[in-house]
This record gives sequence, C-alpha cells and structure tokens, in this order.
Amino acid sequence: MQQHGILLFAHGARDPLWARPFEAVARQLRERAPDTPVVLAYLEFMSPDLRGAAHALAAQGCTAVSVLP
Repeated sequence: MQQHGILLFAHGARDPLWARPFEAVARQLRERAPDTPVVLAYLEFMSPDLRGAAHALAAQGCTAVSVLP
C-alpha cells in the first residue's frame, strides 16, 4: 500500500521569524490530515533542505510525495 506524504517547499531566509507563516501552514495541514506526513523544506538559509525533508518522509514510510511550493 502506498503512503503519501506532503513536502512544503519555501524559499528560506536568514531571519528565522520569516518561517512562522509556513510553519503555521504545515501545522494546519497536519491537523487536517493526521495520517499524512507533512514536512517543510527550504531552498536556502534554513533547515531542512529539500533532500533532508525528502529523506524524513521516506523514513516515515512515504512512497509517494507531493511537493508544494
């Protein structure tokens, strides 16, 4: 059976406060779909990066991932 995951991909910034709205979106998705793993990744300056987030989803058993900008 296929496990679907969601990877939210944001640009990133040097100011960690910049990530708060994106973290809120990720939190809301997790609340609405508690059986679907959701991770947030950043293009630059912040962690995790795209590769790290994809590995995190794979470690949770995801075999399909939707990447949403």
